[in-house]
Amino acid sequence: MRIRTLLATGAGAFCLLSAAPMQGQSDWRGMQTDNFYLVGNASPGAMRRVAERLETFRAAFLAVRPRAAAAVSDADTTVVVFDSDRDFRPYKPLTPDGEPASVSGLFLATNYDAYIALTGERETERAIYHEYAHQVSREDRSWPLWLREGVAEYYSTIQVLDGGERVRMGVAIDEHFRFLQGATLIPLDEFLEIGPDSAYYASERDQRRFYAQAWALTHYLLLRRPAGSDQLSRFLDLVESGGDAAASFGTAFQTSLDGLLEELSRYVRNALTLPAIDYQLGIGLEDIGRWNTQDISEAEANYHLGELLSRDIAVQISRCWTGSALNPLDIRAP
Repeated sequence: MRIRTLLATGAGAFCLLSAAPMQGQSDWRGMQTDNFYLVGNASPGAMRRVAERLETFRAAFLAVRPRAAAAVSDADTTVVVFDSDRDFRPYKPLTPDGEPASVSGLFLATNYDAYIALTGERETERAIYHEYAHQVSREDRSWPLWLREGVAEYYSTIQVLDGGERVRMGVAIDEHFRFLQGATLIPLDEFLEIGPDSAYYASERDQRRFYAQAWALTHYLLLRRPAGSDQLSRFLDLVESGGDAAASFGTAFQTSLDGLLEELSRYVRNALTLPAIDYQLGIGLEDIGRWNTQDISEAEANYHLGELLSRDIAVQISRCWTGSALNPLDIRAP
C-alpha cells in the first residue's frame, strides 16, 4: 500500500507527499555503460535500448555542443528504468489534488549527481532525450522555465543519421504542432512569467499548451527568426543581470510582446512544415556500445528507489512550504 505522509505548513495547511513501498524488488537488474548506471525491472532488451539511446544522444549532443561536456563530466547519472507506467506511478510527484502527475519521465539533479526515472516502453524515447537534455544543459538552471523546457523539447527529437555521419536537430514535434494550430496562444506577458508554481499546471490542457508553446517559441527563435539565436542570448544576458523579463524581451528582440506573439502565431498556423538543421559529424555512433545486464540484490534496488524517492520528496517539500504546484514534466532538486 502506498504510504502518504502529511506535513503541516506554518500556515496550517497540509501537503501530500507520496512514498512507495520498499519491498519485492527481487527481479531488478543493473547495467553499467560508459556514462550511465541503469537499474530497473524493465527487460534486458528494454534497458539496452534506453542505454543506447542515452549514450547516442550524449555523444551526438556533445559533438554539436562540445562546451557542454564540462557540465556532465563530473556528474554521476543513475537511470531508473521501470517496466511499465504502473510500476513508475508510485514514484511520480503528486499534483495539488494528491494524484500522481501525468509524467513520462523525471529528472532530479544535485550539483554532484542526477537521477532520471522513466519506463522502458518504446514510446518514451522522446522523454529519454528530454530528461537528459536537462543534464547536458546544466547552464539552463538560471533560465526562465519556458526556455528550459523549450530547449529540452527542441533537443528531444534529435535524429542520428547515417550511423553517426549526420545529426538532425529541431525536428518538428507533431503533437505540439497540431495542438497549437487549433489553440489560442498564451499572451507573452503571462507566458514569460510562468514558473513551477503557476496556475498553468492546474490542468492537463494548460500544461500541454505551455509546453507546446515553449517548444514552438524556442524552435522559432533558433531556426526561423533572423538573428533569433543571438537575440535569445542577449535576452538571457539581460535577465541574468536582473532585468525584467518583459522589458528584456522587448530590448533583445526589438519588437513588442504582441508583435512577437503574432510572429509566432503565423509560424505555427501557416507553415505546412517546420525547418530542421543537420550537422555533419562523422563520429561513428553505430558502435556506441553493447552492454549486458546483471541481477542486483533487493537491497541495492531499494537503495536506488529510496534515492529517487528522497529527491522527489525533497522537491515536493520545498514546493509545499512555498505553496507551489509541481512541474509535471521534470522536477529538479535544489
